Amino acid sequence: MKTTAKSYIMGPTSLSVVAVPTIIKRLKAKGYKLVTVSQLLDNQALPGLRYFGAHDYRTAGK
Repeated sequence: MKTTAKSYIMGPTSLSVVAVPTIIKRLKAKGYKLVTVSQLLDNQALPGLRYFGAHDYRTAGK
């Protein structure tokens, strides 16, 4: 399993909606594990904060 964490955000355009199942299938075939943001942050995210990295968070709006 790959251990390098990368995140991508994709907007819901008609083309991206059609492409998502293929993208997921190919990433899984390469050994990637797809997780939610909550899972990535180990359900430790607090409301009102912006997260930039594992230990890099700031009050929203600052």
